Amino acid sequence: MSKKEEKPFILSRPLTLIYKLPISKTLPFWEGLKKGKFLTTKCKNCGKMTFPPQADCPSCYSSEVEWVELSKEAELLTATAIMVKPTSFAQEETYIVAVAKLKEGLKAVGWLKGIKPDPAELKEKIKPGMKLKVETVVPKEGNPYYVFIPA
Repeated sequence: MSKKEEKPFILSRPLTLIYKLPISKTLPFWEGLKKGKFLTTKCKNCGKMTFPPQADCPSCYSSEVEWVELSKEAELLTATAIMVKPTSFAQEETYIVAVAKLKEGLKAVGWLKGIKPDPAELKEKIKPGMKLKVETVVPKEGNPYYVFIPA
């Protein structure tokens, strides 16, 4: 066989990462999702809001934060369909991940629902600047989460 005809050598192996995140200081976010609320933190010292919620202000490092409710209004910045999924999402159908700018100016990443993740529909229906709504989801099993849906 010549060099051009050789089959490439492909090495693959699973890489599993397990993150254990303490959520006690951000528990109000998760509890809020269960009640249909979309919350974040605002620093009492400097006024900075952060998303996702933070236990400490990333600007002035104060631990004095308060919980504020966000409007659930957003604008799409970008989105992509995930065809090759990480192991932890292998059971999921192809899905769309979006980056959106919330009405309050914060950016958030989440799944975009309500649009089929096929190339024709993606080109036709997903446009930067399109209006989105945040919807909270409380599954029968597992943790609550939020998704974006077209407004």
